[in-house]
Amino acid sequence: METSPSTNPAPKIILAAGIVVLLIVVGYGIYRISHSQDYTVSEVWRRRNELKGQHITVRGYLGYAETQITLQRCVPQRCDCNTSSAKRIGLFGESTLDKTKPEWGIPPKYLVLEILDCRGDACMMGCQPIDPGTIDELEFAGVLRIAQEETAYPYLILDDVQLENAGQKINGIWQAIPIGVYSIQLPQQK
Repeated sequence: METSPSTNPAPKIILAAGIVVLLIVVGYGIYRISHSQDYTVSEVWRRRNELKGQHITVRGYLGYAETQITLQRCVPQRCDCNTSSAKRIGLFGESTLDKTKPEWGIPPKYLVLEILDCRGDACMMGCQPIDPGTIDELEFAGVLRIAQEETAYPYLILDDVQLENAGQKINGIWQAIPIGVYSIQLPQQK
């Protein structure tokens, strides 16, 4: 009597399904690598209508935090008389140390990041989670939104920014952005 090898098709089906899943995963990975792109601030402004609502990665330099300060008059003038806060900061295409760049026109071409939590008095603020005074090139990923789109002065906001995925270029090497609490000296009113 001849014995026949097992004719159970289950191992072959499982192997074929595994190969199909592997091909799908590899294909998707190749697609994501070939279609992911880092944009400069200028490129985002030029392509804002096609990028609106998409998850994008933008590289640039931090500008000024949009700081709010109460205007209570104190005699004599002292730091603890007023309070300050900031939540938004601009991401510019060029270092903001040189204010002669064209993007400082009207309206200025930058992206708004709502990532700060700053609080303080009239002289100093404590800011977290990143240092708004850094001069290094930075990279943030988020969803592009156009605010005041129907006006003469629209502006761009990068929503849903995940700071754990943000990068900072130091000496030509991309690294994670340091997270902490940073002290910021405010300009004094005369």
